[in-house]
Amino acid sequence: MAEGRRPQTDELDSSDQVGPAAEPEEQSLDAGRDATALAYLRIREDILAGRAAPGSYLNQVHIARDLAISRGPLREALRRLENEGLVVSEKNRRSRVSELSASDAEQLYALRCVNERLAIELSVPQLTNDDIQQMEAALKSMRDSDRSDEDAWEAAHEAFHQLALSRAPSRIYATVHELREHAGRYIRLLHITNAHPLAAAQHEELLTACRNADAGGAAQIVTAHLAHTAFGVLTYIDPLYEPAALRQVMRRVLGPPASVPVA
Repeated sequence: MAEGRRPQTDELDSSDQVGPAAEPEEQSLDAGRDATALAYLRIREDILAGRAAPGSYLNQVHIARDLAISRGPLREALRRLENEGLVVSEKNRRSRVSELSASDAEQLYALRCVNERLAIELSVPQLTNDDIQQMEAALKSMRDSDRSDEDAWEAAHEAFHQLALSRAPSRIYATVHELREHAGRYIRLLHITNAHPLAAAQHEELLTACRNADAGGAAQIVTAHLAHTAFGVLTYIDPLYEPAALRQVMRRVLGPPASVPVA
């Protein structure tokens, strides 16, 4: 066997095998964890994609049957989703998709403004030429699909931002990614005719800042973009809602009150 090369499975003899075969109890635990993960990912995807409507009840019998799993792993998956804020459990063991609310949207965008600003500041100086080229391609896809294919536009839009943030440290990136996923439920509320041209202009500015390795400029653009979107979402949900926490964040990251966007 060549030195330094890991042996292939068929090269191992009985003396190379490590540890005894898994006991039935261990196999059962593994199967339960797999079933929980399957249910968690499927239900989470349906909620974030809007296929499970806010406020709708989740039929546990149907879900368990469709996924071919038992109720135990399904209940564990629902507990995980409840901890994530996507599901609400009621006393009668029924579970429903959490409602959209101005308060939740404000918290999400306040967190995004702080965390996404930090992530972009750390990511931009590390972006490669290949990253920039892929961002250019994503922006072109956004232009090509503008107003004609909402799903294609959103896919290109998300790819653009993931690339811009991709060089941030892994834990910060993971936090921002989850916040962006949750915010997607609110973004779908906005179907404004002139939203895409405005977004295109802002993304052109962000691409230029990334191309020039201008971390500070990119952070300002991202924060302003998030603020504009946040106030649009809040106005749509509840025009009378006063987002005091979000305004405080804006004052801290964008400057004096005069620069805070007004809904």
